[in-house]
Amino acid sequence: MSSSRRYESWITQIPLPWMGRVGRKIWGAFSAVLGDFALDWGQRANLEHCPEFASADAVALIANERQLDQGPNESTAAFATRLTKAYQAWKYAGRPYGLLVALYAQGYTNVVLVQQNGLGYKLTQAPTFVPTSDMASFDLATLTAPFTSMVTPGYSVPQGIPWWTIDNNPEFCSRFVILFLNALPASWTNVVSPPTGATAPTLSEVNRIHGLISKWRPAKATCVGFYAQVSGKMLGWDFTLGDPLGGVTVFFPTP
Repeated sequence: MSSSRRYESWITQIPLPWMGRVGRKIWGAFSAVLGDFALDWGQRANLEHCPEFASADAVALIANERQLDQGPNESTAAFATRLTKAYQAWKYAGRPYGLLVALYAQGYTNVVLVQQNGLGYKLTQAPTFVPTSDMASFDLATLTAPFTSMVTPGYSVPQGIPWWTIDNNPEFCSRFVILFLNALPASWTNVVSPPTGATAPTLSEVNRIHGLISKWRPAKATCVGFYAQVSGKMLGWDFTLGDPLGGVTVFFPTP
């Protein structure tokens, strides 16, 4: 049944004496139902492309079109509001800020992006799409000794340079990793690599994170994987000489 009666209120006022009172009443009522239904349907259809007014089915289609992913604990209403900011989000795709914002939207709010060349990036507040206000960039710990390549003889990185050691090849500084810092998401209660359907995070969630990183990373950059800081301090991040050993960090390599 139509919720609008605007067409009905108009059509029944038209004088049609040749139809007679009964005929005019029947025709008017029938036309009013169809007219108001069409009016409501048209208005509803026109709003289906507006995320905050669209149905849940339309929100899913808009999300597919705008290539944004709904967070596992994100309500449809909150996701619809975020879809209205798709342009701002994609403006920063291929940059550390865009990737961190994409992870934040999925509920991963305590993460750091670190490059092999010793640059780090971290959100300092909920994203407002103003990188200079939302994100801090900084140098990581410096090398305490020259880092000699095991791949190219004679190639080395000098002592005192900020660095994140990925492997024994220091030549590809387009590589980076993501650090999920302690405290981890509350659902990560059984952090194991390689993950399975019974671990937490599950294999499905780990693959979703890898996919998200792949979608938002710079095309020229390679994500080697991500670390989960389960307990204690992480070597290369917050571990300093003299700190107690025994911290647990789990690495999830990019497939």
